[in-house]
Amino acid sequence: MHKETRPISILAIAGGNFIELYDFTLYGFFTPVIAELFFPSESQTISLLATFSGFALGFFIRPLGAILFGHIGDVYGRRPALILSLGLMGLSTLTITLLPSYQQIGFLAPSVLLICRLLQGLSMSGEVAATLTSLAEHAHPKHQGLLSSLVHVSGISGMIAGSLVATLVHWTLATEDIMSWGWRIAWLIGALGCIVLASLRIKSGSPENTKKPEQAPIYQVLRKHKMDMLRVGVLNALNGTCFFMVFIYINTYWSEHLFFSRTQALAINTGNMVLMVLAIPLAARLADWIGARKVIIRAVITGIIGMVPCYWLMTQPEPWKVVIGQLAFGVLLAAIYGSGAILSTRLLPSSVRMTGLALGYNTAQGFLGSLSPIIATWLVSTTKIAFSPVLYLLVIYLTGIIVLRKLPANLDRPLNS
Repeated sequence: MHKETRPISILAIAGGNFIELYDFTLYGFFTPVIAELFFPSESQTISLLATFSGFALGFFIRPLGAILFGHIGDVYGRRPALILSLGLMGLSTLTITLLPSYQQIGFLAPSVLLICRLLQGLSMSGEVAATLTSLAEHAHPKHQGLLSSLVHVSGISGMIAGSLVATLVHWTLATEDIMSWGWRIAWLIGALGCIVLASLRIKSGSPENTKKPEQAPIYQVLRKHKMDMLRVGVLNALNGTCFFMVFIYINTYWSEHLFFSRTQALAINTGNMVLMVLAIPLAARLADWIGARKVIIRAVITGIIGMVPCYWLMTQPEPWKVVIGQLAFGVLLAAIYGSGAILSTRLLPSSVRMTGLALGYNTAQGFLGSLSPIIATWLVSTTKIAFSPVLYLLVIYLTGIIVLRKLPANLDRPLNS
């Protein structure tokens, strides 16, 4: 017997996820600005690598945060985890908003920035798992795929908002103003958004898990559900590595190597992300109709066949080729996001679902997804081949299809059926 989530709760849950992803990914959209302000160097490559390392740092702490927030969500309820994660994100984002540059306070500036990235990563480690778990567990059985996909629709919409704000900042302000104060506007919006959505989560409440774990959730996951957690990790490595390669790293590649203006690069990026997020609910509905396993397996096989020519298109100097190549990856990711969300929740029992989801998801994002920009930068710098980063994606996707083909057929049955 399911209990559907009230619309106000859906708004609070998905809205909070939206603002957290907005805050978390701003760092990627402002990479060239952050590199100059906080990691100055005579070598542009070294400066970018240092900045991308800070980007990855926000992911490396996420497995540890997954244990913490997973325990809170499974033992004390999904709602405390949702509120705590949003509060932590708001605090760290506000600190970045007010942080002086390296030129003003020296080494203290990048040090504080990296601490804030750690806190943002800690917050994100609980947010996505708590949001996905809350949405999936209380959706109508016929709509579990669709409602679960809101975790990605809201999250990527937050990233789109970040990309859009970055585009507007670069379009409306002079470079000197952006470097001086303009970039801080984006972070201030995120900090204020956290305050508003945290208040809504406190007031609206959210459905709670009634099945509590008999032992510490992390102990149960590692002892009884290790393989299921690993499968969750593989599912999320497919979308994480591809997204951060195709929509985060490539944005900097266009401006630094193809000499697109930052405004032009961000505009292309934003437009294709909008089209991708519109396609995710369609893929989720298809997953509800024919089965999530079928959708994701076909998507991954198609991706393996087509990703080399599509990535090559993204490295060409003609804007129309760049748009087509990135859009093709967006369609691939929409299918994976739309079907992978509900598959992840069905792999684990409700008593340890948030811990297993959080640990599998954040480990994949922390050690595979977040390394994508660094690996891409290194591959291009070493091989001098613009589309060499696609080799990393191919390794991930070939591994993924092996795991996906062994998933049990009962994962197409609704939760609690």
